[in-house]
Amino acid sequence: MSIYVEPLTAGEIPEAMRGPDVKVVFAVVVRGAVLKYFYSKDEALGLVAHLEALDEERKPKFTFGPGM
Repeated sequence: MSIYVEPLTAGEIPEAMRGPDVKVVFAVVVRGAVLKYFYSKDEALGLVAHLEALDEERKPKFTFGPGM
């Protein structure tokens, strides 16, 4: 699954998040669509790590069977 953080500046910042002290907002993008916006890069990266861990847990685990 494609998950990444994209920094947004100036006119890219959603209107609801704009303010006099807001210079950058971080968007968490999953499969090409914005999932959530954050003011903090660390919080955005935390969500990405969490989503990647969930995705990894969903993948089937293959084993080679009993050892001899």
